Amino acid sequence: MKMGCQKVLFIEANPEVYKRLQEHIKGKENVLAANVTISDYNGSINLHVTSFDQSSSILPLKEHKKIYPAIQEVSQREVPCEPLTV
Repeated sequence: MKMGCQKVLFIEANPEVYKRLQEHIKGKENVLAANVTISDYNGSINLHVTSFDQSSSILPLKEHKKIYPAIQEVSQREVPCEPLTV
């Protein structure tokens, strides 16, 4: 890979963004994506989906909303979560 990485794992909580990511990495060796949220427990968690995909988070918009007022929460959805184990 260009940057010297042997393997790359993308972790994406938002199922809609994950679908687009899957299409983008299709056919790329050693590049994987997981549709999960990293947390300290197994289960599910609320994802705050925003008008700008990269700002979606399990945390509600606070200071981010002040800095980027055009970005708004558009929905919330329950997504799977699990601890990261290595």
